[in-house]
Amino acid sequence: MKSAIFGLLTAAAIAAAIPAHAASTAIIAGGINADGSVQVISGQYSASRPGFGHYVIRFVNGYSPYPTCIFMPVSSTQFHVSGLVESSTKCDVTFVNNTTGKLANVLFNFVALPTNH
Repeated sequence: MKSAIFGLLTAAAIAAAIPAHAASTAIIAGGINADGSVQVISGQYSASRPGFGHYVIRFVNGYSPYPTCIFMPVSSTQFHVSGLVESSTKCDVTFVNNTTGKLANVLFNFVALPTNH
């Protein structure tokens, strides 16, 4: 059986087809620049940097009850997560430079996994 694809299916188009109230069971991953912008536009999440070293990743469809978020800084300087709040719609994280002990803007990758009850 042959099939044909008419037009392009984008992540945004797929996300738009899922009801807003449907909680995500997907594994969502991406890269976030030090300025808080996403490296690749996705219909599954958005990111911002509301303050120095502080990042918020928002999930379009949310998670139920909440995601487990894993963060991986990409740098030769050592950073660690100093604060993390996970909710059904976002992961809110701050990074600290291990050498200075101060908040730091960081290029990082993340993975959000569904949390089982």
